[in-house]
Amino acid sequence: MKERHLTSLIKYVEEGGILETQNDVPKEFRERLYAKDQQSLEKRQTTTTSASTANIPPIHITNMLPGKSCQTYQSTTTPTLQTATPVTRLDIPGFRDITVKDYYTWQ
Repeated sequence: MKERHLTSLIKYVEEGGILETQNDVPKEFRERLYAKDQQSLEKRQTTTTSASTANIPPIHITNMLPGKSCQTYQSTTTPTLQTATPVTRLDIPGFRDITVKDYYTWQ
């Protein structure tokens, strides 16, 4: 927030406005602040983007889950995966987050 914004709020209070909580700030004032902040953010992004990507080629990342062919390939090339023992799940009574905190405290 800049000095002119604070001056505007002071003037609002001097004219009888009340500023006890954030909700007491006039809607028009908040909208001006948000718009100014958005403009500043967009300006920084375009400046940063144009300066930093001027000499760098774009990077494309595609996240994909392995398909069925991937699983078939693994099972035919590594027979140890087929004979591995199944993983047993821990039976943790109660809520996990509380139990983990209790365990941490105990440790």
